[in-house]
Amino acid sequence: MAAEMLLEIENLGLINKANLEIGKINVIVGKNSTGKSTSSKFLFSLLTAASSEGTQLANMDIHSKLLNFVLYWGTKGSQEMDDKFKQIRNSLMRHSVSSELFDDIYSNIALTLENYDFKDKELCINDLNDLFRIIKLNKDEYSRYITVFNALIESEYGSSLNRFSNAHIKFHGNYNGVEFNQDIKIGVEKRKSNISKDFLNYFNFQNVIYLDSPSILENNPRSSQYHLRVLERKLKKIKNPDEIYSDEFFKDLNDFKRRIDELIGGNFEYVHSEDVFIFKKDDETFSMENTASGLKQLATIQLLLDNNELTKNSFLILDEPEINLHPGFQVEFAEILVLAARDLNITLYINTHSPFFAEAIEAYSRYYNLIDDTNFYLTEKVDGIDKYNYNLLDNDEIIEVYDNLGNPFDIIHKIKVQADLKDDLRD
Repeated sequence: MAAEMLLEIENLGLINKANLEIGKINVIVGKNSTGKSTSSKFLFSLLTAASSEGTQLANMDIHSKLLNFVLYWGTKGSQEMDDKFKQIRNSLMRHSVSSELFDDIYSNIALTLENYDFKDKELCINDLNDLFRIIKLNKDEYSRYITVFNALIESEYGSSLNRFSNAHIKFHGNYNGVEFNQDIKIGVEKRKSNISKDFLNYFNFQNVIYLDSPSILENNPRSSQYHLRVLERKLKKIKNPDEIYSDEFFKDLNDFKRRIDELIGGNFEYVHSEDVFIFKKDDETFSMENTASGLKQLATIQLLLDNNELTKNSFLILDEPEINLHPGFQVEFAEILVLAARDLNITLYINTHSPFFAEAIEAYSRYYNLIDDTNFYLTEKVDGIDKYNYNLLDNDEIIEVYDNLGNPFDIIHKIKVQADLKDDLRD
């Protein structure tokens, strides 16, 4: 049985209703301010919370809380107690993050506190008990998932999350006959999320990556949005030379890298010693400030490939990747993305306001025999309210994208006709 994954959204921000069947390639086409980023950020949060990245996020949060605890309370007792807490801190910093480490650190803290009396010890023990509850919840994968998912959507939406009222999101489907389901309701005052027991066993995406701005290459101040922090870490990763791939996949990966390199005409690199990205071409080195914006869009793909972060079974979300790209580059980039889906088994979720780019994706999906696993959705305004429905387009309805977004070639043609009429009147 083929895998199915469906994302149903009602009343989330500018989205009135969206029933999205997630295939291999998914393209959401619409004007700006129609909720496209709202849906993609929600999908990123759902998938990331269920991935190894979500587990890492939860563990790093506990690690940070334990570290803050020993740093703060170690100074509240005697010098001897402070020395004991410093030993605990060193152990916390020295070992790999894991549930076993958290258990050991908690036990060491509790045993240490038994031997010392100091002002506010009761408050200290209360804080430690809170940490114990968090550590215990983290061992339950469903509790951990809910905690991480809530943290992610708060990070992605910020204060705008408080303006969502009566939103309802369902994320469900089946895999090899096993059904999974998550039902989420978001109100002004609370959020409720129910998940089936098989939900976390469905996903096997190697990485979930969200690309929406090349400005991250210019080392701008760190964003509060988690998807940008993940991307920054992946772009700056030190490549592991010991990573091993099958010969067949290694060939596919190299062929794919070669296409990117040829399109860019050079190589982007991260210089760790200077904490900067650079572009090398024909024995010359350029800073990001002196590199074309369109190339930076492609640079993130190249760097992720070089770092082995964008690899087989990844889920790649691209928010308006056509920005700043020459029309010819848009066509070539569309082909590269379709080949990523075909050769590297990468699932694509693309937001775009370019009918030109959408048509290029459709053409290459058809050419490379992926059209049956490619979905196009068009955002259309609901009469009487400032909200949008996401409507599935049949493959032969892609022309409607031009009607919805406005065909620039038709506009130019009309202007030319009007200009010719003016010239005729003058004559």
